[in-house]
Amino acid sequence: NAKTILAPLGLTVESNLLLDTLSELANFSEGPGRFYFLQFPPFIRLVAENFSLTNPIVTKIQSFVVRFVSGIAVEQKDGLTYDRIVSTSPTSWSQNYPFQVNPTSLPPATPEQSGPKPFVVSVRGLFPRISSAETVPPLQQWVKKDATEDYELKPVTPDEKKKGREILKEAKAESQIVLFADSDFITDQALQADQAALVLFLNTVDSLILGDTLIGIRSKSLGTVAIRTLENSEKTLMKFLGILLVPILLSGYGVMRLWLRRKEERMLKL
Repeated sequence: NAKTILAPLGLTVESNLLLDTLSELANFSEGPGRFYFLQFPPFIRLVAENFSLTNPIVTKIQSFVVRFVSGIAVEQKDGLTYDRIVSTSPTSWSQNYPFQVNPTSLPPATPEQSGPKPFVVSVRGLFPRISSAETVPPLQQWVKKDATEDYELKPVTPDEKKKGREILKEAKAESQIVLFADSDFITDQALQADQAALVLFLNTVDSLILGDTLIGIRSKSLGTVAIRTLENSEKTLMKFLGILLVPILLSGYGVMRLWLRRKEERMLKL
């Protein structure tokens, strides 16, 4: 299974739930006709400032949203190179089961829990063996039974040219794996509002198959540019500007119009 494959590489998809203060609004209902919007930490917006600076698969991607995802634990192994391609913000945290996602009673993060959590990780190098078997197991396939809807497992006829092949004790060439902590972020429903996640996934496939050369000329797609995280002082300033700027401009325009009309009246009297 996936855990068996990933463990020798030092990767584990954790069974937790990631939350982040850099999140999206979600619509909630309190009964018939009563709706309200709240910042919902499980709806995480991943932004470019928390992406890898050297990996080309995130080039030109500003941000995208993931929902109800887990993190990736990385235990670095000798001889392998790790790149945390996409991470949550420094103000993110995680929950362990049982999860509490009620938007009005989410438990606050402790300082020990806060910190960036990897969502996409790349591993490159000479990979270790993931099996201790000394022989190649026989190939089998599911075959449909005659006149029924059932299937049965039958051995595959071996290829005579491939008999007697040895099992490699160690890798002969560099390999690469890119691990995503979630797969639902590229479902049709998730891509309706923002296609940046699909661009990231296609860039990853192109990088693994064709290399990084053609990634920069991918066709443009719809995306969302997130506003950078503001400091409390900046939030206060923007709040007062939003409240006072329009009335001040309208008042200034009114005063200017009044001054011009009175000036015209004085000119006519002369």
